[in-house]
Amino acid sequence: MPARRSTTLCACAAILFGAVSVPASAGCDKTLSISSSDYAPYIYRDPAGKWSGLDVELMQAIFKAAGCTYTFAPLVAPKRMVDMVSSGETDVLLAASESEERRRANYFGLAYRHESVSLVGLAGKVGGYRDIRAFAALRRRGVRLLVPNAGWYGDDYASALPALRDANLAVEFTYFDQGIRMLAAGRGKLMMSDTGAMFAAARKEGVAIEALPFTVIDAPVHMMFSKASVSEHDVKQLDAATARLEKQGVLKTIRAAYGLR
Repeated sequence: MPARRSTTLCACAAILFGAVSVPASAGCDKTLSISSSDYAPYIYRDPAGKWSGLDVELMQAIFKAAGCTYTFAPLVAPKRMVDMVSSGETDVLLAASESEERRRANYFGLAYRHESVSLVGLAGKVGGYRDIRAFAALRRRGVRLLVPNAGWYGDDYASALPALRDANLAVEFTYFDQGIRMLAAGRGKLMMSDTGAMFAAARKEGVAIEALPFTVIDAPVHMMFSKASVSEHDVKQLDAATARLEKQGVLKTIRAAYGLR
């Protein structure tokens, strides 16, 4: 799971990449709006109300290297963000998983990190589920699963979800802290979502959890750009910056500060 940055690492990143400042001559055709929702430790608002987190730092470094400007759109529920970008209401979604359906309305930039999606349960209470290797097993065994109300989590999950819903074994949550509280209250035996985000929410809520060996997804994530509102030129500018920073080790250094490769 991602590790918290030290104060020194955070300060170094702010000095190196800047906070929200950008070069005077922008390399993109316009200022791009970033769709936003709390998703710690990747994107969240700090006590001062400033957007922070791993994806924010990676995005800032890439935009600065590309000479592009950005602004954060007003906070919305995670379920709305994909639709807002796909329609062109906002321009960019961070940490997006690529799918055929999303490609119809959006461009995907180069991958800038990997994400891990797993199943977790309350610490000390997952022993009976360690042999689970597919969602169909949850249906057969009648295990109730807490699931996000939005997002793409692979073909196995997509094909199994209707049967889980029909059996009343899929209980939806919107925010990670809400899901962790539901898990602690016994609304579900297991919870599925981004591994780092679940552990971050569990620490915040003071709930001890542990992950099962079953990894749902270990895949790259991208910035997703609306075809309705973002030019191919801008996507290429940001892709070129991503490739340069990856080659120089800059993005790796930022990820390493959060315990990711």
